[in-house]
Amino acid sequence: MAGRAFSFPHFAMRWLVCQFLVFLTYNPSGYSYAHWMWEGRGYFFVDALAGVALLGAYLFLFHAILMSIGLSGMLAGVVAAGLTVAEVLRIGHQTIDSRGLVETTLLVSLATLLAVGLSWGHIVARFTGQKQKRYFNK
Repeated sequence: MAGRAFSFPHFAMRWLVCQFLVFLTYNPSGYSYAHWMWEGRGYFFVDALAGVALLGAYLFLFHAILMSIGLSGMLAGVVAAGLTVAEVLRIGHQTIDSRGLVETTLLVSLATLLAVGLSWGHIVARFTGQKQKRYFNK
C-alpha cells in the first residue's frame, strides 16, 4: 500500500479475510475444519496439512495483533465481544439456548477484532497523521 492512503475498502478487505479464516475454522452450519476433524474421515495427512496451515495463519495474525494493539487491546476486544453477545441477547429477546446466534455473534466479533488489530497502525496513522515507528530499526 505504498503511496496510498488507508481507507474503508482496505479495512473491509482485511475484515472479509478474517471472517473467511474464522468461519473456515468453525461455524455453526457444520461445514468447517472443526467439523471436518470431528467426523474422522481418515485422511490424516490432508487433515494435518490443513490444520498446520490454519495454525500458521492464526499465529501470524495473533503476533501481528499483539504487536499493534497489545495484550490490553486484545482483552478489551474480548470484553467487547462478550458485551456484544449480551446486547444481542437482550435486544433480540433471544435466550442463551439460541446457540447458533450466540456462536455466530462471537465469531463475527472475533473476526472484527482480528481485522481491527491488523489495521490498527493504519487507523492511527490515518486519524493522527503519525506513523508508528516502533518496529523499524534506526
